[in-house]
Amino acid sequence: MADEKNQAALVKQRGKIKGCCTRIKTYVDAVESATPVVRAQIEDKLDMYWSEYDTVQSSLEAIDETEVNDRAAFEEAFYSLCGKIREMLNLGAARSAAAPGPSTSVRSTTEPSIHIQLPRLNLPKFSGKYEEWFPFFDTFNSIIHSNESLNATQKFQYLRTSLVGDATNVIHSLEITEANYEIA
Repeated sequence: MADEKNQAALVKQRGKIKGCCTRIKTYVDAVESATPVVRAQIEDKLDMYWSEYDTVQSSLEAIDETEVNDRAAFEEAFYSLCGKIREMLNLGAARSAAAPGPSTSVRSTTEPSIHIQLPRLNLPKFSGKYEEWFPFFDTFNSIIHSNESLNATQKFQYLRTSLVGDATNVIHSLEITEANYEIA
């Protein structure tokens, strides 16, 4: 009976760890590139989750040998995610290197341009929870805040539509103006 309760608690803990990794995967899938700092933060989190998963999974395998199947599936998904993170950083570095600088010549405007239909990006939602902040901030900052074609009023409107729950209440009373975007 004690083993069953312990096993149930371990399965629940393993589920939480998998959920955290799934949220990181969702974030990585949604972002085209990331800075080395962002990549390092994600990798640190993944290292922590891997360590926790390994401890929990080893305990489960000691109780029930059939739990070994979960490890193989998790490892495959985990290593795939680590590869995507490396790819994301390499893609960002390649774009930075390819961006024309002051001394770099820009290609001729007579070359035909190829337009690819990309999927529509949905802005992330932020409810005020700590664990949601990092993915929200990084995505919102790269898509909206750094977008020079948007004025501050438009950016503030996007910010308001991205907030839910308690986070909405913090800026709900502010008028949508350029000055209030900086305050928010």
